[in-house]
Amino acid sequence: MPDYYLISIDRASLYELDQAKDLIESNSNDLWHRHETVWIVSGGKTSKWRDLIKPVLRSRRSSVLVLRLPKEESRNWCFSGK
Repeated sequence: MPDYYLISIDRASLYELDQAKDLIESNSNDLWHRHETVWIVSGGKTSKWRDLIKPVLRSRRSSVLVLRLPKEESRNWCFSGK
């Protein structure tokens, strides 16, 4: 079973978010993206995702947070919305 990661980008410009979105979508084996600045992805390592996204976040205010999610048997989350 692959590892899953939560990626959150904060205070990025629309251009930076668009660039990050393209990178995330093209480098993930599996993807959930329902919130504007949050992705759940599979594959890689936390440092891989950080290092992939960091170059497109050029503003001093922009930041990226990558969290490895627990293994499937310990993972529990839910979502509500349209």
